[in-house]
Amino acid sequence: MPSVVYLGAFALLTFPTLARFSTRFICDGGDGLQNVWNLWWVGWAVRARQNPWFTYHLHYPGGTSLVAHTLVPFDGLVALPLRHFLTLVQAHYAIVVFSFVMGGVTAFWLSLGLTGRYGGSLVAGGIFTFSSYHFAHAEGHLQLVSLEWIPLFLLAWCSLLERPTLWRGAGAAGALLLVLLCDYYYFAFSLLAAAIVLLCELASAEAGASSRRGALFRGLVVFGVVAVVGCGPLVIALLRLAMRDPLLGAHDPRVFSMDLLAPLIPGGHWRFHSCTQFFWGRLPGNIHESSVHWGLSAIVLAVVGWRWRRQLGCRHHSTVLGLLATFALFALGPRLQVLGRPLGHVRGPFAALEIVVPVLRLAGCPVRMSVMVFAALGILAGLGFAALWDSGSTRRVWAVCLLVLLVVEYWPKPLPDTDPAVPELVTAMAALPKDGGMLDVQRAIPDTAALYYQTIHEIPQTHGYIARMPRSVRRATVAIDRLAEAREWQTLCEQYGIRYLVFREGEKPGGSLADAQPILRGAGLSLFDAGVRWRCSRGSVAPVL
Repeated sequence: MPSVVYLGAFALLTFPTLARFSTRFICDGGDGLQNVWNLWWVGWAVRARQNPWFTYHLHYPGGTSLVAHTLVPFDGLVALPLRHFLTLVQAHYAIVVFSFVMGGVTAFWLSLGLTGRYGGSLVAGGIFTFSSYHFAHAEGHLQLVSLEWIPLFLLAWCSLLERPTLWRGAGAAGALLLVLLCDYYYFAFSLLAAAIVLLCELASAEAGASSRRGALFRGLVVFGVVAVVGCGPLVIALLRLAMRDPLLGAHDPRVFSMDLLAPLIPGGHWRFHSCTQFFWGRLPGNIHESSVHWGLSAIVLAVVGWRWRRQLGCRHHSTVLGLLATFALFALGPRLQVLGRPLGHVRGPFAALEIVVPVLRLAGCPVRMSVMVFAALGILAGLGFAALWDSGSTRRVWAVCLLVLLVVEYWPKPLPDTDPAVPELVTAMAALPKDGGMLDVQRAIPDTAALYYQTIHEIPQTHGYIARMPRSVRRATVAIDRLAEAREWQTLCEQYGIRYLVFREGEKPGGSLADAQPILRGAGLSLFDAGVRWRCSRGSVAPVL
């Protein structure tokens, strides 16, 4: 039932998006195509029995680690069997829809487990999965769209603390691994949420009962062991990489923080966003990050839910409110801002959190903590809806009116889509030998388009748009670019294994290839083959993690 409700709601809210299932990528042409590459690469690496967290297909010939990249390996593994009967366009589309539907379902399960209210839990799942945050990141952040395992982990964690068993400890660790395989941010947020819930549980009278202490301790030990075994290798690899080879590309937390008015005023991804441009147009960063509107209707329902919490028999109201307040405060970032301007010299709680947990400096997007706010807000709002619905016909009318207002407030602007068609030149490149790499000398192909084109021709390339680039990789790429500027084509071919050179149409390599003719032309590009003149070296096999 919940899955059908959320699938139908997604179809209505995004109409006519479902009609483009086979013809368009449901993402933009920027980061969206980077995530299309992620799906392709994970599948390619698994089929080739290579480590998916390292690739020679980008930043060839030295390759690059993808440990700090937004790889979303879970989605890549899901796409692998789907590609047997779906195109890459369809598989990507199916994964996006799955994340929205399953995100609602797991949030429904969480709310139902904590409140026992079926109708209210349907509302809670809708608030979580159809939040402005979720739709805003559907533009191009597949790793952030894949939020469906967060509520499942929270439910498993609460279940472990309430009725501790060894199996529940292992199950909670398994759910945490699913979160990690989607996004590092969500992994960190889930651990923080787990700590808050644990503190609330330990502070309760029930937790102090001697009959539960032993079982709880054993369950937590099993959770810790399984979590370390499952999540530890990837987390340790990330920390080692960050210490050994500094990562480039971190965001500025002062830019990517939640404005104090953002929960109250719809952002740039609202259906009627032109009405609120006076607000979101002033915010720093971009609308994909700053659109975290809670909705006045959701806030009213949450207040009602809190007011009626004891009558409804919800024992976890304090924990849920604690989660909402904690993550809302941290989402404000290291300094408070109103209408995009700093509020004097007032510092936010996130500044202290960065000192306590220095690894957060690798991220730099405190506003993304809003995802946990919507999970908690949904539970309280669901309680409020249940309270109004159970209080007679008059209040049921209010419940329906608030639900209608909620739909209007959460109605997103049309989702972007991208044409999957590629130039004939790219299709022809698929037939070329793969015994060398490709250098786009003039960077004539946009970074994300180059990633998507590689899913067609599969030729390694010397550049590559990844989320966090190790400094050594950047230096190696710059060295290759300098050789290209000096027209050292023979060196690039014989020592670096770079066989194919891309130029804008009408231009030539010059130097020792002054008389060379392009082997392919099209889409404003010319492709030259240095391998016809010199022996091209080959790359190596990707190392294990």
